[in-house]
Amino acid sequence: MSVIPPVPKKLASDVVFYGMAGAGKTTQAELVAKHFGAHFFSIGNVLREIATHDDELGRKIAEHLRVGGFPDDATHYQIYREGAAQALAGQQIVFEGVGRLLRLKKILDQVETERHQKYVVVHLVVDEDTAVQRVLQQKKRTDQTPETILQRFRIYREETLPVIAAHAQERPIIEIDASQSLAQVTAQVISALTKTFCS
Repeated sequence: MSVIPPVPKKLASDVVFYGMAGAGKTTQAELVAKHFGAHFFSIGNVLREIATHDDELGRKIAEHLRVGGFPDDATHYQIYREGAAQALAGQQIVFEGVGRLLRLKKILDQVETERHQKYVVVHLVVDEDTAVQRVLQQKKRTDQTPETILQRFRIYREETLPVIAAHAQERPIIEIDASQSLAQVTAQVISALTKTFCS
């Protein structure tokens, strides 16, 4: 049985979570950020908040969410920079939902270079059947329809897996079996980060 280290250490690197829909990225990233006292940044949460605004950007983001697409590069760069700027001085960031396309990975790399930071990747691996069941059991979101769910799985297979392969050439990747219980996954992620990426 996995046990979370009782005394949190300080992360020496930012952390970026990847995984298909239903892998538990947002939940795990938030729990890991809380454990290490890091800043939690979820692009999905930010985009859904922007989409509630009755202005040009809000309407544009709402349309992207409706069809399961991505905003333009300039918008992503602005959001990444502003999100990263919310971290306290010396505080590391746990990212979720960022850099899922190769062009967006380049934007993340640019922002991290500007911050003089490096990051480690956590890839939550789960089979698609399990992921589908989890997504169907999730609380219904206004931007979550059968069409957008299928689009998210397609993007992961065709666009995000090549990004993870690119990461593997540049930095360590922690792969975790996300079909386990929430507590087991959290414990294994924290243990792996503590052993290698904490000071």
